[in-house]
Amino acid sequence: MVIVLGGGYTVLTSASNSYGETAASLENLSGSVEVLSRLRTDLSKGKVVSVAADGSSFTFRQPVTTGPGGSIFDAKGEIIWGIQDQSGPRAGGSCTISFRSRRILSEVEQGSDLNRDGDQNDVFEVGELVAISDAGLSLSLPRMRILVVKDDWGGDIDGDGKPDPIFTLDGERHLVLRVGRVVGRDQLQMSVIHVNLLEGES
Repeated sequence: MVIVLGGGYTVLTSASNSYGETAASLENLSGSVEVLSRLRTDLSKGKVVSVAADGSSFTFRQPVTTGPGGSIFDAKGEIIWGIQDQSGPRAGGSCTISFRSRRILSEVEQGSDLNRDGDQNDVFEVGELVAISDAGLSLSLPRMRILVVKDDWGGDIDGDGKPDPIFTLDGERHLVLRVGRVVGRDQLQMSVIHVNLLEGES
């Protein structure tokens, strides 16, 4: 199944799989699209600082209003890059979005081949993405429960034999997000989001 969202990007989803969470604890498909759309919008304002080797985190900066008259430009007309957290806008600051593990999910215990790779040997970590500024302050981020491979956070989630890092750079300004997550009671969804950033690595 392919879901095309506004703004010129596509979310690709895999076939349905059994998962075994209560429906009340999961988001429906329309909620998933809304969360992913907001995440893409937030990240599209960014400038790359770094991406973790295993793809589990992404550090970036955004334009901040510390210029003359509250502008995002300095006296030379250059964008002022930084971050805005609870302390206000800070030039030179940064934010890191990373995976935070919450619990373990085993196919054997689940009694199901969740990713349809022909076995029940896979073990996943279930968690969420969190955003922390370089000052250690939490930033608002859409909440969604996602999956990674246990002890291999860039490993193959959907059983196609290819790595599934959460964050990768495809070119200087093109960020790719891959998130394995659950929608509804019995659907394992693999989503791929393409984000064109404002500026690449310095």
